[in-house]
Amino acid sequence: MSARGARRGELALRDWLRPRLTPAMLDDLARLDHGMQVEEHRAALQELLLVKHLPTELDWTPREVLELASHEAPPLPRLFACTVLVRAGALNPARIVAALVDEALALGPDATDAAADFLTWCRDHEPDDDVRPILAQALTRLA
Repeated sequence: MSARGARRGELALRDWLRPRLTPAMLDDLARLDHGMQVEEHRAALQELLLVKHLPTELDWTPREVLELASHEAPPLPRLFACTVLVRAGALNPARIVAALVDEALALGPDATDAAADFLTWCRDHEPDDDVRPILAQALTRLA
């Protein structure tokens, strides 16, 4: 697979989400930490929509709002949060991956295809032996 193809897999779901996430959705995400550090969260979230590689680590800003969104947020913001957290080392990878799959399935075939492409890339590049089976099981749910 070419470097370009690999990057598409890594960013497949994020890039599917990018045109669907409205400024209002990002504002709502940025306010999830009890309205604290809203501008910093918003800037970090906007940067995540543009990066060439999803981060494998996150600072408190925006990790806190992404973790909160992964529990309970509207479908598109929740899927975005889970997407970033899968790459950034989620605190509970099984829950985050399950939430990602649930939201992708609810959003339909285009979301499911992008999620499968992303999770396949993640499985193939995941260094943690405990996380790879979680990703593989998620792929079976998307099939």
